[in-house]
Amino acid sequence: MSEPISFFETSIEIHNFPVPEFLNNSDYDYGILKISAEKVSITRKPIFFRFTTDCSGSMSDKCKDGRTKMDHIQHTMCNMIRFFADNEEASVYIQVHAFDDKIHKIIPTTQVNKFNLESLIIAIGKMHPMQSTNIELALGDAAISIEEYISSYPDHSISHIFLTDGDATSGNRDADYLSSLVTKNISNTFIAFGTNHSASIMQKLGSANKNSSNWLIDKLENAGLVYGEILNNELFKVLEQVEISMTDGLIYDYKKGEFSDKLCPGNLVSEVQKTYHILAKNKNVLANISGVKCNKFSGHRHFSQESMCCNEKPCDLTTHIFRLRTQQIMFESKKFEIKHVPLEHAPLVKRVKGLRRQNAIPTLEFITEIDPDEQPVINIGPDPLEIFKNDATNFLGIMQKYMKDNDKEGDLFMKALCDDIYLTIRSLGTSYQSMCIGARETSQGSQQCYNVFDFDLEPDQDYSLSQTSINYANQTSSVRNLMRSCSAPLKKKNILQQEIEIEIEIEM
Repeated sequence: MSEPISFFETSIEIHNFPVPEFLNNSDYDYGILKISAEKVSITRKPIFFRFTTDCSGSMSDKCKDGRTKMDHIQHTMCNMIRFFADNEEASVYIQVHAFDDKIHKIIPTTQVNKFNLESLIIAIGKMHPMQSTNIELALGDAAISIEEYISSYPDHSISHIFLTDGDATSGNRDADYLSSLVTKNISNTFIAFGTNHSASIMQKLGSANKNSSNWLIDKLENAGLVYGEILNNELFKVLEQVEISMTDGLIYDYKKGEFSDKLCPGNLVSEVQKTYHILAKNKNVLANISGVKCNKFSGHRHFSQESMCCNEKPCDLTTHIFRLRTQQIMFESKKFEIKHVPLEHAPLVKRVKGLRRQNAIPTLEFITEIDPDEQPVINIGPDPLEIFKNDATNFLGIMQKYMKDNDKEGDLFMKALCDDIYLTIRSLGTSYQSMCIGARETSQGSQQCYNVFDFDLEPDQDYSLSQTSINYANQTSSVRNLMRSCSAPLKKKNILQQEIEIEIEIEM
């Protein structure tokens, strides 16, 4: 039988102000579900981090600060290991394998402590960029290691962190096949560095199962920020395998772009506050939040708690309605796909897949496909891509007017939404389309702290894009501390530069 939950609070609020014209659903009332978790200490349940790190030749490329990609990754990983060693109450095991077209075993399965810290750091320093990128090989190697660990320690938590800066240049490159290699029933985090990777492969890996996620680091200098947030999500969990079931209502799933009666949003983490869009059929709308409570040690228990509508006073959720429409626009933008056409046809191309909505704009010629003889198929009529951009631009204007009229021009929540729409408009039809929109959609939908913005897109002189990678509204004290730990600056004399051979012993 389920026990009442005291380690997080929930509430449902229903919008009872005038509804903006773009939200037109007469059968339901718009509302939000809020979930707030209490502050918890670092987990004492043993946890195994398997790091799969790209060491292909492109990792020798230099970043804007003059350091190579590999320099940044090594520095960030060393900071993480220091954090593990400093927090002795946690029981953290790591294994590090690097890959190019071969597997390089950098650190065997080892429990991190202050006594082996120096040897682990020196081992990380021995990773060097070499050959091509074989993602198939890396995933297969990780699956074997993880299965072996599960067999030996079935009660431990397991987190697989996979990072790469590029596309697969050897081995199988089919995204669906590669996603089938991802180990199920454990946490899988796929991180892409820079803007030269295959967005389709990384997004497919990040959605391989309900325990998978994908992240993008647009600036390698910010690697520590991303790693800090990811580690926080693993080390400070309050509730795992969260499921939200609605009665007399629906909840929005940003991954599917639709409302449904059930949502599996992942884990609930210390101090975090999450807000979900709901549609209420009546005032009896009910949300049941269930999951597995994370105890300090190995024991887990299932819990569930119900949340009902609580507001009797006027409740203006207009800003949240703007967020819903922003997420819907980003999802709808996926209906456009980039078509690869002969260079001589490029000036005519309006790369589209088609949308349902129409609007009164000038009639244009545009290419929807190329036939086998590489001749463009010309269509006369409204260009759906331009229609979509026009609608998105109008929506951006509506939000900006709302901010000006309501003294919210400095509101970080609204500014982030405007940035989402702006980057969607600017990236559509470019090589960054899937990467940029996918990363912004994921960050907004999962309410991450880290957000990307540094894309080589043609600027708009009439819009000022936020130059910040942190969504401070989503930043808790624990994630802030971990971000700082993983981003600690390089010292003048770094232990990675020492040529000392130290053997690493397996400590299990």
